[in-house]
Amino acid sequence: MVGKLKKYEIGDSIKTKKWNSPFIVEEIYKGWVVAVNRKNIHYPIFLFIQTYKGLVYHGSVNFMKYGLKKKTEIKPFLDQIIGREIALEQENCVPYNLILAEEEFNPYEKREQVHYN
Repeated sequence: MVGKLKKYEIGDSIKTKKWNSPFIVEEIYKGWVVAVNRKNIHYPIFLFIQTYKGLVYHGSVNFMKYGLKKKTEIKPFLDQIIGREIALEQENCVPYNLILAEEEFNPYEKREQVHYN
């Protein structure tokens, strides 16, 4: 069983079950965490984590068609998603517990049952 998603800060690394190299958090904005794997210079891989819905949109070329390549272009792109000018493709969307590694979650607390005499 997976716990709550960790709280991220810019510069944190995120590990996934699908890719071996980590993603670096580049933007946190209005309930979205954007992490990028820039191992391949020409085709960076993006993770758009929608924290309040528990979804991850992932991919490379499908985000680059919107002109998203540099770090400074992420926030205006998120504004377009939030404003419903751009709809992200559902075939690249999975629940975050299926793509993020287990260490990206805080485990649930186990509480002992208290017996009153």
